[in-house]
Amino acid sequence: MISLNFCNLLFLKVSQGENLVNVKKHARLALALEKRKSIFFPVPILTEKFSTSLIEAKPEGVHALDDKQFDVDYLGKIESGFHITYLNNYRSQLAFWFDDYGLAIGSAKQVQKQITLIPKFSFYIDHLVQYGLLLTSQLKTPDGPSHEDLVYCLEKLKTLAELYPPNFEHKYLLLQAEQGRYQNKGIEQLAPLYEAAIVSAGENGFLQYEALANELYGTFWVTKNLPKTGLGHLKNALQLYNQWGCTVKTGHITERYRTLLVESNFEYSTTHTFDSSLPTTLERTTLANTQTNTQESLDLSSVMKSAQAISGELALKSLVA
Repeated sequence: MISLNFCNLLFLKVSQGENLVNVKKHARLALALEKRKSIFFPVPILTEKFSTSLIEAKPEGVHALDDKQFDVDYLGKIESGFHITYLNNYRSQLAFWFDDYGLAIGSAKQVQKQITLIPKFSFYIDHLVQYGLLLTSQLKTPDGPSHEDLVYCLEKLKTLAELYPPNFEHKYLLLQAEQGRYQNKGIEQLAPLYEAAIVSAGENGFLQYEALANELYGTFWVTKNLPKTGLGHLKNALQLYNQWGCTVKTGHITERYRTLLVESNFEYSTTHTFDSSLPTTLERTTLANTQTNTQESLDLSSVMKSAQAISGELALKSLVA
């Protein structure tokens, strides 16, 4: 039970967009507990590998959770039970943030096949929005995405957004916006969705999704041949990803839009401030409430109580089953 609650807490830290250095630190604490108690629960090591890869941004990092990265016996234990879904989830998320959509969607499809068989941890929500975004990106491909799976993601996120907007609204709005973008809907329909997603994510402390919404909104304007309109959002995405600690995303955006950034005399650094000219980013609450204390040790009792409360809140069995 202790390991389960610790793992639930790790899922939550990832889902909330807590700084990845802190996520990695807590994963190592959980890993130490796992070893001390001589129990098998792979989520700590999966979380540690996931966060390390996003921080270090090495090209080979996208493969940090491949089969060959694990001892044969250890991998066998993962594959023999429900832990394989946790592994596939982290593989999908890792590839998603590395912008390797082809690799990500393969693992996400495996998660989707087993999604009704596992507890509704917070990573279930990340799966819904990320898998949905992966599917929308294929709307213009010859084969097209799984329509049934895309509808599933949209309907579940809509239900959750109506239930509790602070946690889920930004994800639903962003998925709607991206679906509309690939369906060639007009600017007047899509801009409000992107902007509302940015505001909602920012006000409620979901740092990584605020960054992602800014990135996708900036990309939207670039595809409309209005790069200067999108530039401010791309700059904000860079700063937000930097706050999250996701070096791989800052590197990709800087490289992808290098010419645009250079032409605007933008010099990216860790001390760069937000573009205050954008109304969608003026209203934001402090991100401090989503950051954990950087102390070396945890109060296990407090962690357990928090994790148990989180587990109950996120179960939502009657709504997402």
